[in-house]
Amino acid sequence: MVKDGISLLDFNSFPMRIREIPEEPYKGQLVANYLDALFLKSKCCISPSGWECESLPYLVEFEMPGNRMVTGPNESNGSYRANTRSEACPIGYSQEETIKKLWDTN
Repeated sequence: MVKDGISLLDFNSFPMRIREIPEEPYKGQLVANYLDALFLKSKCCISPSGWECESLPYLVEFEMPGNRMVTGPNESNGSYRANTRSEACPIGYSQEETIKKLWDTN
């Protein structure tokens, strides 16, 4: 969020939005303008703390987080949990086993 060359933030934070490559499982590609990705879109500005940059630094998230706040209508009251849905975790999205498979290095 930049207005008149001054940013509201010192840095941006946003998921990477990696485009999957269907023919190559577990591979992806960073592409400018893919979905709402921030990649190559961080603007030149003056930060609130007064330093100037050609592109505001940004923190990107590249793994699937196990717990995250979400917006929109869902049964979880604004929380995403990758846990397998059960009595102990009734708001789980049942993605726990998929994450284990993705991160298994064997």
